[in-house]
Amino acid sequence: MLAERDFEKITINSIVSKAGIGRSTFYLHFQDKFDLLNYVSNLIVSELQALYQQPGANQSIELFRDHYSHNEPLPSCITIAEHFLKFAGFYRNRLQNNRFYQELAEGLKVQLIAFYNDDFLASFAAYGTIDIMNQWLEQQMSMPLREITLRLTNIGLHSLFGLAAPDERQALRVAAHA
Repeated sequence: MLAERDFEKITINSIVSKAGIGRSTFYLHFQDKFDLLNYVSNLIVSELQALYQQPGANQSIELFRDHYSHNEPLPSCITIAEHFLKFAGFYRNRLQNNRFYQELAEGLKVQLIAFYNDDFLASFAAYGTIDIMNQWLEQQMSMPLREITLRLTNIGLHSLFGLAAPDERQALRVAAHA
């Protein structure tokens, strides 16, 4: 329903009608529509955060460089973009809420700190990812999925500049601008 209208305009009656349940059944599970929104938000965001914990999600500098230099997106970036595509209506609506945006980015940052081992780099990657995905959704996903996944790969590559040894940084710059 969030894909169709703003949350403020969604009523309990419209929710139960769409779900094919009675109001009493709704209230057995949720206090109000805000409780339902929190429940759904937690499910979807948990799914996104789990993508960052899958094997292969935290790729090496070499893998980033190799994929980007061959104009190929990382598999993890494809998976992330597909998640946003799957829940496009939800994210398009919820990312307009500054608090949700901030909490989502901070949650991803926590996931990324384990990889980057640096608060600033993890912040750059987390907020960059959310901002790019938000812009893509706002533009009605007019950019092809492959292009958006290449941009996510590029964010990861640029985030890795801070982790690379000085001689690796030059190789990363060349790969990023190839």
